[in-house]
Amino acid sequence: AADTHPAIRHAIRLIPYLGVRPGELRQMKWEEIDFRKAEWRHTALKTDTAHVVPLSRQALGILRQAQVFSGRTSIYCFPNHRTMARPMSDGALSAAYARIGISKSQLVPHSWRAILRTFGAQECGFRPEWLEAALAHTPADRLGNTYNRTDWLEQRRGMMQEWADWLD
Repeated sequence: AADTHPAIRHAIRLIPYLGVRPGELRQMKWEEIDFRKAEWRHTALKTDTAHVVPLSRQALGILRQAQVFSGRTSIYCFPNHRTMARPMSDGALSAAYARIGISKSQLVPHSWRAILRTFGAQECGFRPEWLEAALAHTPADRLGNTYNRTDWLEQRRGMMQEWADWLD
């Protein structure tokens, strides 16, 4: 909607390209973004592990637009509409969806993770282990967690660009 805060508009546009949890997106900090390497390095909230998100050309473009709005005055990429010193609120994205007529039964910000996992495999043919790494999931078996340290980063770079192109 036209009256939606710019930070929320940018976040709504960005989340489909990333496969991250909404809480991670809303707490994204400028210091975590490397525009030159086209990646976002942060700590995945649910697993409390280091996670690298390769950024597609589309994601970088949205971040550059967001930076014009908040980059010089906020540590957060998507600051709260009341104060640039805090990230946007938990419900900001869902509320924005509701304002444009999208109900919670149709789509919530977290849905983009399932969309990436489902359509990434079904429509794009991405390997399951790449998708799981993109979602910051750890292998389900105990030994897999112990011995598998592969992050598939280089493969995920290509995958995330292909995903962004498919979304477009």
